[in-house]
Amino acid sequence: MTIGHTPGPWHVDTTPLEIGRCVRDAEGWSVAVTSNDSRTYSERNANARLIALAPELVAALRQCAEHLAATGGGNDE
Repeated sequence: MTIGHTPGPWHVDTTPLEIGRCVRDAEGWSVAVTSNDSRTYSERNANARLIALAPELVAALRQCAEHLAATGGGNDE
C-alpha cells in the first residue's frame, strides 16, 4: 500500500494562530492546523508536535514491516 502524503520533514510553525498551531512542510506549506477548541496550550502544542512527526513515524513503521516480513513476521513456532 502506498500512502501519498506531503513529503517530510514537517515542523510546527512558531507563530501561534488564533485557530491553533500550524504544521508546515519544508517549503512552508500548511499541512495541518491544530484546533484551539477546548484544549490547553500545552496539549495543542503536543498535538502539533505529534502531527509534525508523522512522516518519520510512517518511515519507522515501514522499516518495522520490512523487518518483520524478512524475519518471518516474528513467529517463533
